[in-house]
This record gives sequence, structure tokens and C-alpha cells, in this order.
Amino acid sequence: MRAALWGIGALILAVIAATCAEPLAPRATLEGVGDTLGRGTPMRVTATDRGSGLAQVEVRLVPAGGGEPLVLARQDFPRRGPFGSGVHEATLTPSLGAGIPVPEGKARLEVHATDHSWLSALRPSSRLSRDVI
Repeated sequence: MRAALWGIGALILAVIAATCAEPLAPRATLEGVGDTLGRGTPMRVTATDRGSGLAQVEVRLVPAGGGEPLVLARQDFPRRGPFGSGVHEATLTPSLGAGIPVPEGKARLEVHATDHSWLSALRPSSRLSRDVI
């Protein structure tokens, strides 16, 4: 009887660990961006996570000479329960609008995606980057 209870307890812990401490980081894809980026350039960012769900997706433009990154789009997905947000795919369509001060010259377009996994604190956020002008 004791062995059965220990076995059931171990199974429950294994299920919780597999869902809350997933080793797989979220993935991101970037569509519609070539070597140059300007006002009105259509961009489409899709982030996916198979386990606990997305926590945050952010699109930044980082000037090549350094300086403050320009956040083009950001979406947060709060935890809705013990197993994460439940959001496994999100699509953002950032653009460079008229009111955004965009530096000219070389820059790096970055997409950062994080999830609600217990292991997300131990690994860097999933990052996709592309050099643009």
C-alpha cells in the first residue's frame, strides 16, 4: 500500500515537473522584413510555446552605435493558473509610425519571447535578431 502511494506521488510530481519546468524555450519567427526597414514596412512576428504558455513577447530596434532600444511592440500574457498563461501562440504586427523617433543607419531588430516555465529564470529569453538599415 505504501509503495503504491509513493508511486502515485512520484507520478504526480513528474507530471507537474514536466508541465511547469519545461526545458523547451519559446520560438519566434519574423516575416516581411528585408535588409532595410522604414515607415510602413509591414512586419509580422509570431511567437509560439508548447508548454506553459507565453509570458511576454517584445519587438525592439537597437541602434548599431549603442543607445536606448526602441520598443516597437510588446504584449504580456499573465499567468492564469498553476500551469501558465494558456496562450501558446501570439502574433504581433509592429510598425514604425509617424510619431516614433527612429534613428537612421544600421540597427538590429530583436524579438524576445519568454514563457511561464519554472526554468525560464535559468535560461535567457528566446531571441531572434536581424540586422537592418
